[in-house]
Amino acid sequence: MAGVLTPMRAASFPPHPVTSSIDPNDWPEELVYDNHVYDPAIRTVQCYPSDAQLSEPYLLLGSDGILELHFDDLNADYRDLYFTLIHCTHDWQPSDLESVAYMNGFAENSISDIEDSFNTMRGYTHYSAQFPNDMSSVSLSGNYLLVVYEDADPTQLVLSRRMVVYERLVTVATNVREATAVEDARYRQELDFEVHHPGFDIINPYTDFHVALLQNNRWDNAITDLQPRFVKGTELSYDYSRENNFDGGNEWRAIDTKSLGFKSYEIDSIGIWQGDVHCWVKAFGRRSFKQYRTQGDIEGKFFVKNDDAGDSNLEAEYVFHHFRLPYDVEMTHAEVYVFGALSDFQTQERFKMHYNPASRSYELEVMLKQGFTNYQYAVVEHSAGVVDLAMLEGSHRQTHNIYTVFAYNWDQALGYDRVIGAAFTNTFNR
Repeated sequence: MAGVLTPMRAASFPPHPVTSSIDPNDWPEELVYDNHVYDPAIRTVQCYPSDAQLSEPYLLLGSDGILELHFDDLNADYRDLYFTLIHCTHDWQPSDLESVAYMNGFAENSISDIEDSFNTMRGYTHYSAQFPNDMSSVSLSGNYLLVVYEDADPTQLVLSRRMVVYERLVTVATNVREATAVEDARYRQELDFEVHHPGFDIINPYTDFHVALLQNNRWDNAITDLQPRFVKGTELSYDYSRENNFDGGNEWRAIDTKSLGFKSYEIDSIGIWQGDVHCWVKAFGRRSFKQYRTQGDIEGKFFVKNDDAGDSNLEAEYVFHHFRLPYDVEMTHAEVYVFGALSDFQTQERFKMHYNPASRSYELEVMLKQGFTNYQYAVVEHSAGVVDLAMLEGSHRQTHNIYTVFAYNWDQALGYDRVIGAAFTNTFNR
């Protein structure tokens, strides 16, 4: 391929100071306590356990688990980047704890694993880091925001990622089933659960105890306002009929670009134009009126892979993807987005589709890194402002989804929301 870059390994910067604490007042107002990218040159942000690329950034406190952070800089230049962790409340607001209260070692970590892409038409610089590491770890459970910034200056924000550190002090027993309400049974799923705490005192389960219910590890539609329906000794029951329901949704659409030498089922064509690789995704239409069909997916996620290379992080190509959704008439009351982990499960401007009257379809051209990608088409009505996947994708009780429950309890001694339990299950209760 033209434009091949020579690999350069392990960039090094002059010795730099690291801090043992960061003043919360140093963070700028524009810091978002969510997954967010502040620099448009930063792409393909991933944060996952080192032994499971498709798992979420959840870490058992005191375990030997390690989380990996990966991202690319399309400016293909070396930058002096750092990261730290901010402890948050159960509802993702900054807690009152200073970093010395929840971090062992240094609060600030330098990102020193920096490598150039090679054998690619479009150059980029790949950054990676691990946590915990020899320099620092966390001592408390809770919600955490991992923040990357430049030149040891917290005001020069680069990106942020949510992660959760949990304990196993209580047991969360789950049961996923079709919705109890008859009118919802065909298209919604119900997540009933119980919290058993025989060895842990929950003093006030109605004020100090909180839960977060996640479908496919999405925080954008998490259920966080439930209180126990019944309190029986050391058991909290959350057996609701509607309040704990999620749309079943549909299996995710997929794009396979792991090899650019041939077209996968989802691709119409692949070609090179003006020095970049382009692929045209097949124009499959609306699925909301179709019967449910079993189809394997990765629950809306993506992973980077080049089947023809040795190191996908450095040799996977950036490809312009052309999406087209046939639709007879433009929706003047709503916007349409390509949606999934590729967009951080958010309706980002970069993924907003535009209506083309000539082709009678919504269209989008967006650059994504080579690999395997799940996505769906999301509708956001102007008046409601919420993501609606069912309108274009449909919703079925049979759809396979994964579910997570986090249990938080207010620690009165230290003054923070402690994650005292977690449960991980799926539609088939496995």
